[in-house]
Amino acid sequence: MVNDILNICCVSDVKYIQLLKPFLRSLYASNPDVYTHVTLVNCESKNREISSIHKNIKITNDNIKLSTKRKHLDKHGIPLFDSLYSEKRKSIAGGFDGPRYLLSDTACYCSNIRYRVISDVLSTEANAVVFMDVDAIIRRPLTGLTDNILNNDITIMRETRGFNSGVKYVSDKYAPDDHTDWHCGIIGVKNNPITREIFKVLQVRTEADMYNWDADQEQFNIMYKEYKTKFKLGNITHDYKDEGHKREGYSPDSYIWCGAGEQKYSNQQYVTEQNKWI
Repeated sequence: MVNDILNICCVSDVKYIQLLKPFLRSLYASNPDVYTHVTLVNCESKNREISSIHKNIKITNDNIKLSTKRKHLDKHGIPLFDSLYSEKRKSIAGGFDGPRYLLSDTACYCSNIRYRVISDVLSTEANAVVFMDVDAIIRRPLTGLTDNILNNDITIMRETRGFNSGVKYVSDKYAPDDHTDWHCGIIGVKNNPITREIFKVLQVRTEADMYNWDADQEQFNIMYKEYKTKFKLGNITHDYKDEGHKREGYSPDSYIWCGAGEQKYSNQQYVTEQNKWI
C-alpha cells in the first residue's frame, strides 16, 4: 500500500444533504489533501452540487426503491430518542429536522450499508480509511487520526453504559448488548487482509438485518468477540469524537464535533457551528 493519505467514506440521502455539505466544506477547509468517497442514496441529481465542493470527492450513486415513511421503532419497540425515560428535545430553528420517534426504511438502509462502503474503499489502494457519519463538523487537521488508524487495524470509540434512565432495571433492560456501546459513527480502518475479511463479514451480517437501526453496532459487538485476538484495536479519543453532551458542551479544542443522536438538531452550539458551513 502506497497511499497513506486519509480516505474518508460516508453515506447520504437527499434529506442528509443538509448535513453533508457542511461536513465536506468544514473537512476541506483544514484537510485539503484527503479523499472522500460519498455514496448518495436515491439523489443522483445532487452529484454536481456535491462534487463541486472539492476535486478530491468521488461519488457513487446507489439508486434503490425504498420507503421514506417513518415507521420503525428501535429494537425494543420504543421511540428512537424521545421516550418515557429521556427528555424531549425539539429542533432548533435553522437546524436539521432530524428523527425523534420513528425511522424510515431509507434511514435504516443508509445507516446499515456503512460496512459495504468501507469494504468498497478497502478494495482500492487506500491504506488509511475512515467511515464518518455526515453529521460531523471537522474543525482541525486530521493528521493525528490518520496516524492512529495506521498504527492499529480498527480504530473506534467504545464505552460501557446502560440505557438513559436512573432506574437500574430500565437501564439494564434497554442497555446495549453486553453494556458495550460501539460508536460506529467514526470507524478507522487500516487496509490489510484481516480488516478486509472482517468488514466483508460485517457487511453480510448487518445487511441481513437491514431495517434494524441498531444492527451495525450489534454486529460489530458480535464480530469483536469472534475476532478480537486476530486484530489490533485502537481507540478514538473524545477530541476526535466530541458529542457535546458528555462534557458540558462541545470543546473548542476538539478536532471533530459529532451531531450524534439529537445533538444535530437540538444543541445550539452545534447548530451555530454547522450554519457557518452551509
